[in-house]
Amino acid sequence: RRSSVAKMQMQGIMLALVSVYGMQMICKYLNLDPTVAMGLQVGAALILPRFAAKFLTKTVAGEKAPPLESLQYVQGEPLELGNGKVNVVEFWATWCPPCKTSIPHLNDMYLKYKEKGVGFVGVTGETPEAIKPFLAKTPAFTYPCACDPGNKSISAYGVSGIPAAFVVGKDGTVLWQGHPMQGLDEAVKKALTAEPSATKQD
Repeated sequence: RRSSVAKMQMQGIMLALVSVYGMQMICKYLNLDPTVAMGLQVGAALILPRFAAKFLTKTVAGEKAPPLESLQYVQGEPLELGNGKVNVVEFWATWCPPCKTSIPHLNDMYLKYKEKGVGFVGVTGETPEAIKPFLAKTPAFTYPCACDPGNKSISAYGVSGIPAAFVVGKDGTVLWQGHPMQGLDEAVKKALTAEPSATKQD
């Protein structure tokens, strides 16, 4: 059975291929210059899958956060949701370039907010054997990291693309979800001052 990570890769590839083919047909119909057509096809392959992913992503903001019971931690202490503290759950992978780009930002946030009791964990569907060498070569990754056997948490959170971050409030409610480089800092600030059972944030 394919893992959720493999399915995400396959979905991205299929969307990119469909986007390129569709743009190719449009360019052929309009009889565009080959150079212009090639640029449009590349743009379609990069942009349209991301746009489509927004409609394929499950929204869990406003709901009770799924538990993280099945995780195998390879760095840091296990995270407990709904423990009266704000927590950040982020899904990533070593093969994902945007995930690697997000690591320094996440680490800065971890160092910034840990004194305020905010918990962080980076969750991947890869094995501990694959993750440990990566962590050893990535000194900027100091926050807790865990593997998700069977991709149970990845499925529970409805992750269809990575990186994907979730801010869990003090009572265990998901207050925000999105890309870790786009609005996470502000979401954590709001979560720290929010009352329990606050509704989801935009």
